[in-house]
Amino acid sequence: MWELTLILENKRKVIARFLNEETLMRCGYKHLSVRSEARTLAMLSETRLISLLRIGKINDLESAYLEVLTALNKVDPMLTIYSQIEKRNISRKDFENEVQELRKLYVNAQRPS
Repeated sequence: MWELTLILENKRKVIARFLNEETLMRCGYKHLSVRSEARTLAMLSETRLISLLRIGKINDLESAYLEVLTALNKVDPMLTIYSQIEKRNISRKDFENEVQELRKLYVNAQRPS
């Protein structure tokens, strides 16, 4: 089983657990293709970004990040979005900050050691 963790504000959070890459990607794309509500699309797009980070598909991360931002721009600023990291609804601004932190993870992963 794979586990993805993120450290925010000095707290370790388990973001996701996966049995294998194939199951993960099949489930994620299936859910994204049938959803139309903006908040749900933003949450599922973040899930896809997290999944790609976990399995190391560095080449797909920038497009996944842009997908999250596109979905997020369609969300009414007065609404909350379910956070996969916090496991609760958070403000749109907090969600955007969370996605920025995820982006930092993959930007750092691309830098040569």
